Amino acid sequence: MNDLDENIELDYEAFKSIYISTPIPSYIWKKEDNDFYLVNYNKALNILSKGNIDSYLGKKLSSIFDKDSMISIDIHNCFDNRLNYCKEIRYGFEPLVKNKAFIATFIYIPPDLVIVFTEDITKKKIIEKTLRKEEQEKSIILESISEHIVYQDLNNKILWTNKAAADSVGLKIHNLMGRKCYEIWPRRDSPCEGCPVIEAIRIRNPTSGEINTPDNRIWQIRGYPVFNEKGKVVAAVEITKEITQIKKAEENLKKTQLKYQELFNSSPYSIFLIDTNGKLLDCNLATKNILSYHKIEDLIDKNFTEILSLNQGNIHLIPRFKKIIEKVINGEIVKDFTFPIFRTTGNRIWVMASVSLIKIMDESLIQFIIKDITEKKETEEKLKESEIKYRKSFNRSEFYKDLFAHDINNILQNILSAIDLLNLKVIDKSLPEESRELLSIIKDQVNRGSNLVSNVRTLSDVEDLSFNIEKVNALKVLHNVREFIIKSFHDKNVEIIINSPYKKISVYANQLLSDLFENIIINAIRYNRNQLIKIIINISKMKKNDGNFVKLDFIDNGIGIPDKMKDKIFQRGYNAKEFVSGLGLGLTLVKKILNLYKGEIWVEDKIAGDHSKGSNFVILLPEVMAND
Repeated sequence: MNDLDENIELDYEAFKSIYISTPIPSYIWKKEDNDFYLVNYNKALNILSKGNIDSYLGKKLSSIFDKDSMISIDIHNCFDNRLNYCKEIRYGFEPLVKNKAFIATFIYIPPDLVIVFTEDITKKKIIEKTLRKEEQEKSIILESISEHIVYQDLNNKILWTNKAAADSVGLKIHNLMGRKCYEIWPRRDSPCEGCPVIEAIRIRNPTSGEINTPDNRIWQIRGYPVFNEKGKVVAAVEITKEITQIKKAEENLKKTQLKYQELFNSSPYSIFLIDTNGKLLDCNLATKNILSYHKIEDLIDKNFTEILSLNQGNIHLIPRFKKIIEKVINGEIVKDFTFPIFRTTGNRIWVMASVSLIKIMDESLIQFIIKDITEKKETEEKLKESEIKYRKSFNRSEFYKDLFAHDINNILQNILSAIDLLNLKVIDKSLPEESRELLSIIKDQVNRGSNLVSNVRTLSDVEDLSFNIEKVNALKVLHNVREFIIKSFHDKNVEIIINSPYKKISVYANQLLSDLFENIIINAIRYNRNQLIKIIINISKMKKNDGNFVKLDFIDNGIGIPDKMKDKIFQRGYNAKEFVSGLGLGLTLVKKILNLYKGEIWVEDKIAGDHSKGSNFVILLPEVMAND
């Protein structure tokens, strides 16, 4: 061996030593008979394979890897094309090396070797994947934020922005890069006066402010300085939020508060607001009228017990107010109540108070609304005194009315008794017919006077008293009245016929129903010139205005009523001279009673068009139905 061979030998050994100690796993393939054999590997690969790579030494590439695998293709490609190149590969050297990511470097060494360096980048890929995922998540978060986020340099040049910021001016994110922020939003040639971002860079602390843009929108801007590792400000982050609606809402709220404050102070009623401990928090200007000359500001923050104690006359109200406040706090409804207040000016006023629990924000407060009712109270007291005087006067008039009715009835009864005695004494003697007629007229007028007194008294009762309306058997009352009238007019030829398909008729009425029937029938008898006075009462039922009524037709053969008088006969105070005989108070009383029953009455001709043949008085009484 000469010196050159010896040097080559030394170089080979040095190369081999370097190769073996290289920290990047590598192995050497040698081409023989159209295949490659694993002829060497380094320590790094031995460690990677956990010492098992030795079992593959001398084996064919085709027996280790399938010919279509990427490693086989890459080794053949490197050798066949004498091409050195790097690529990222992912393969497993089962069971030695499981699926990993590598940067593989393929180097052709003439004449027949291919060295493969495989740098394991599995951890690096995992880190990169994690970083990419975090970057995506960060990007998603930033893009989903509705506030505008702009990252800019110290000269307000935009370096990055989120989608919301770009969308606010209808541009894409890349269209904003490199432009000045004040050119985009406020559309200015120079930075905004008082720009929070510039101020944040200057003072090295976050700051905020509001900016108005030319489109009449209001923005809240927050600026944050960005520091490098040496603590130097290198950039800034601008976060912008549109607050136009918020500012308008605040303005409207302020106007509303002023409006309600104006209403609060202009209310004619005194309004107190106290907390649940009884401390006065606020009251309106009308309170001064209630508490006399005390200044309102002197009352604020005082307990209601202190306020009521300002005048000794009001101390008795303290226990009452305590109970009321306790009830309101417990959710009980407190009715309006009245009480007197003794003012510091010395006079007393009456007030009415409404109390309720209200919520202002999250605070529960007790609201008292107090109204001065002194004038009303005094009017009520005067009215009460007037009512007492009226009652005394009424009782006195009732006494005189009863006395008058009693005495007149006695007088009429005495006259009637005298006539009866006179008739007995002259019964056997011949008395001129004219005298007998005069006695009959006197007796008739006495009966008429007695009936008039009875009607006056009943009419007075109807107007002055409230009668209970109840269920009454009208048919039974009618039969009783018929018997009474026939006995009362025994000296006249009276026939009263009642036609009813019903055995019982129930109507809404009361004890005055008999007076009603009596007056109708007595009028039919009194204003009748026939020898036989005939009254037919037909009973039926009818519906009117969705109501059920009992209909009674009182048909007589009397003198009748002219058409022009048909509406007037029920009116109190009509001129009786318009009608020859007049009907007294009887029909007025009938009308009054029917109004009380919510019934009706009208008069028709017995024979249509000829009133002289008699009348038909039609009465409607509300019927009591079976389910009533």
